[in-house]
Amino acid sequence: MADLINKFLEVFMKYVDNNYDLNVKNVLLKKSHSIRVANIMFSVASEMNLSDDDIILAYKIGLCHDLGRFRETDIYNGKFNDIGFDHGACSNKILFDEGLYKEFDFKEDEISIVKKSLYYHNKKDIGNDLTDRELFFVNLIRDCDKIDIIKLKTDRKNFKFSQKPNVKVIDNFFNERTTDIRDLHNETDWALLYFSFINTMCYDESFIKLEELGYIDYFINSLDVSLENKELFENILNRINLRREKVKKYGNER
Repeated sequence: MADLINKFLEVFMKYVDNNYDLNVKNVLLKKSHSIRVANIMFSVASEMNLSDDDIILAYKIGLCHDLGRFRETDIYNGKFNDIGFDHGACSNKILFDEGLYKEFDFKEDEISIVKKSLYYHNKKDIGNDLTDRELFFVNLIRDCDKIDIIKLKTDRKNFKFSQKPNVKVIDNFFNERTTDIRDLHNETDWALLYFSFINTMCYDESFIKLEELGYIDYFINSLDVSLENKELFENILNRINLRREKVKKYGNER
């Protein structure tokens, strides 16, 4: 399997290196992010005891999920435009409409899985037009993408949890609903979004990987919490710890 991993990693790196300016900060950011997400996909898929073919498929989806981000930096002068640009749809355009998929050796029965995984990985909601197998990989890439996003956001250090949060975002967290990024008005709202990422990992194996990497405590300890938000913060931690206990029980049963 190692030979295949190296082969597809080389395909990905060759595409990025030959088509985009590596001096652009966000190009390097997304190149590194994509490789890490692919490795997380490989690890979580392995923990799920998937077949070798499905583990490789998960890895390739991880590499390809953000191809559209590179095109986005070209269009928006090195920046991202999460509201005005659909990078998930663009990832599919680059991979399939422009022929890159041929170098990734996707099998015929994998094409729809890859297309829907790339398209839905960045969407607020998942459509109801998916087979069980498609939905499995869509949820897997959404989980693994969020794992690395939490790391990237925490690397900023001193993330603020001091402004007054949007009541809608609080409600979404405690009711496990997805928040629209247009409802995020300050860093507290964004922190609540990342807490939602942690709490709503679809698969227990994903949550376990998040825990193993130390990203949950890393994120929690990075927050600058105001007195006004302390009670909310503690209630959030209680909810996160409930998920921790659930996953711990799951791990023991395995």
